[in-house]
Amino acid sequence: MSSRTGYRRQSAADLRAALATRDAAIEARAQEVREARAAARAVEADRVQLTRADIEGATHVRDRWGWHRVVQVNAVTVTVLIALTGTELIPFTRVIEARR
Repeated sequence: MSSRTGYRRQSAADLRAALATRDAAIEARAQEVREARAAARAVEADRVQLTRADIEGATHVRDRWGWHRVVQVNAVTVTVLIALTGTELIPFTRVIEARR
């Protein structure tokens, strides 16, 4: 075996080892993300869902995008003022907090 062939074999082995290390790191990170998503789902399931009575009379509501001024409280949604686009409907299930 020439020294050139041995060098190629060594390089291929190094490459396989590096790829295996990378794949292990990617899988570990993917597992962390799965666990974080499961924890977020558990927190969301435990969150108190606001009702119409809770939101009626509120001046502002918060959803995952931030705080919005309440225009009108409907049967199952809240009409809020969005700065650039006008108004938008947010279902009660998406309202995180209401301020009076």
